[in-house]
Amino acid sequence: MRRLSIFTLFFFILPLSLYSSTTFVRDYGGLRHDEGWGCVEVEDGYLIVGTTYSYEDTIGDIFLLKVDRDGDEVLMRRYGLRSYEERGRAIVRSGSGYGIGGVGSGGWGDFYLIRLDSLYNVEWQYWYGGSRSDWLWDMD
Repeated sequence: MRRLSIFTLFFFILPLSLYSSTTFVRDYGGLRHDEGWGCVEVEDGYLIVGTTYSYEDTIGDIFLLKVDRDGDEVLMRRYGLRSYEERGRAIVRSGSGYGIGGVGSGGWGDFYLIRLDSLYNVEWQYWYGGSRSDWLWDMD
């Protein structure tokens, strides 16, 4: 007997105002398993970074979701070069633009770093790591 299990993880962000009242509650995600790994506040909303498995053409990609102050989706982008990339963490760099770091399938798991311009286009992306696992968990 064959059994098919489908699991979808929707993630949500719950921003709080200065006095701890809820600003909005939303869930985001596609038709498959998606994970939110990082969220940073920017001038006009929030950047959420994570892993998406909701596309047929990949085993997993890093995604960037931008939402406005009301939680409405402004844009969603996927980034990846190899068979899978996951666990993104976003930071705002000095000047305009952003950085995303994560883990990918090179070797046993390599460190993946992406630099984006102010319009979220890739300026450069590099893999770092040796013959064993090299993972990025956070950036400041």
